[in-house]
Amino acid sequence: MTITDAGLSLLAESMTGEGLHFTKMEMGDAAYSGNLAAVTAVVSPKCELELSHMARSGDQVTFKSVLAFREVETGFTWRELGLYAQNPDGGADILYAYGNAGEEGDYIPGETEATLNERVIQLTVAVASTPNITAELSGSGIFIEYSELEAAIEELGVVTLAHVKEGTVHKLTGLGGQTGLLMGRFKAAADFE
Repeated sequence: MTITDAGLSLLAESMTGEGLHFTKMEMGDAAYSGNLAAVTAVVSPKCELELSHMARSGDQVTFKSVLAFREVETGFTWRELGLYAQNPDGGADILYAYGNAGEEGDYIPGETEATLNERVIQLTVAVASTPNITAELSGSGIFIEYSELEAAIEELGVVTLAHVKEGTVHKLTGLGGQTGLLMGRFKAAADFE
């Protein structure tokens, strides 16, 4: 991804206190080999994506979005990705960052040929020391990484139990002397009803 010239101008303006408000991602299929910083819009747009998650770490922000294949009418080769931010002067959103895979790319199936239901798209961009970063988060937020799930389970105090089946008896162990009402999880080692 490259921050566009328009994106750099917007970033410079945002450091005076205005902030940056990101609005969407857009996917396209054009193989563009020119100056990525000069691009002002996705060349051949095929799919607009709502932002579903935003996390800042220092001078970078990571966005996630979910591509639902059922919303893609016709399959295309995904080569372009653009991140848009709100124009503080009104008017059309500004292409903040742009990436292009050239002749390479991933095929995105259309709704009638899709074998997978959804794909999580994650994008990290630089925002320097801009103090006020916001986003239009309206997409599905139910997707999390496995490490995030494990951290949440640990924070909740969920006990991981061991499961074994001896004959017709199923046995769960691992409470370590804990009593009372507890949340637990286990991976079934054998079929059970």
